[in-house]
Amino acid sequence: LTAAQVTGFGKTDMHENRMESGMMRMREVAEVEVPSGQSVVFEPGGLHLMLSQPDESVSFGTSSLLTLSVRDAAGAVREFSANVAVQSMGMEKHAHH
Repeated sequence: LTAAQVTGFGKTDMHENRMESGMMRMREVAEVEVPSGQSVVFEPGGLHLMLSQPDESVSFGTSSLLTLSVRDAAGAVREFSANVAVQSMGMEKHAHH
């Protein structure tokens, strides 16, 4: 998984929460490897998308179009899209899916 974009947001970043030296830390990840035939779960407290720079069309609690860019083993990039719920995490400039 090489990129993600959510309609209505200027920026979509992939993040990962990890325990490091006894503390939970969040860091941005450039890519997420998905082994052939397996899946990866995005969820609070683990891998997640951080959405920022919402435009006026965003209404939290409704859905937006999520587009994922995936590079296959041959190097070809393909895009997949789905409607997803957008949830506010209590911050005006950031949201999570």
